[in-house]
This record gives sequence, C-alpha cells and structure tokens, in this order.
Amino acid sequence: MRYLVADLAGLLLFSAVGAAFHGAYVDLGLVGRTFLPLALTWLAVASLLGTYRAPGWRTFFVTWVLAIPAGILLRQLLQGRLLSPATFSFLLAGTATSGVVLVLIRLALEGWTRAGSGPPREAS
Repeated sequence: MRYLVADLAGLLLFSAVGAAFHGAYVDLGLVGRTFLPLALTWLAVASLLGTYRAPGWRTFFVTWVLAIPAGILLRQLLQGRLLSPATFSFLLAGTATSGVVLVLIRLALEGWTRAGSGPPREAS
C-alpha cells in the first residue's frame, strides 16, 4: 500500500511542478487535467501487471514505461491536443521527468522504511 501511495503522490507532485513550471495555476483544475489521466492509466497498468502484489523495481519500471505515455496521450486527447505538435515533446519530457520524480520518491520511501526498521540484529 505504501508504494501505491508513494507513486500517486509522485504523480501529483509531477503534475503540480509541471503546471507551475509552465505558469499554470496549481488548483483542482490541474488535478482533473493532468493528474487524473496519469493516475487512471497508472492504476490500470499497475492492476494488469500486479505492480503492488509483488512490489519491485522491475514491475515499477514496466508500469512507468507503459502508464505514463498512455496517461499523457489520454490527457492530450481529453484536452483536444492529441495531434498538437507539442504532444511528442510533452510525451518525451513528461515520461523522463516523471520517471525521475517517481524513482526519487521510491528511493526515499525505501530509505525511510529501512531507517525505521532499525539496525539488523545479530544471531545469538
């Protein structure tokens, strides 16, 4: 469950930072325009792949490679911009940038989880 929450938080952060970078307001409209298409495709792909049944880097990366481009294309379709010249650039930059954000959040989660478990115990 913690990986699911972390991944969705990462997608929300990616959406908010991207909107702010492009001068758009970070508001509920952003959630509808950008985060929801990404989250829906992420959840659909993750469900099909079993990303959260056996969390690991392999399933995470496959989910990312499939879900983010699909989410970006869905967003562009819903915005009436699917055939826009900017779609390809958005696809490349968004996929790469979201990957960085998601990996950093996952690494932080793993570090936090390890730190919270304490040092390994020695066998008696």
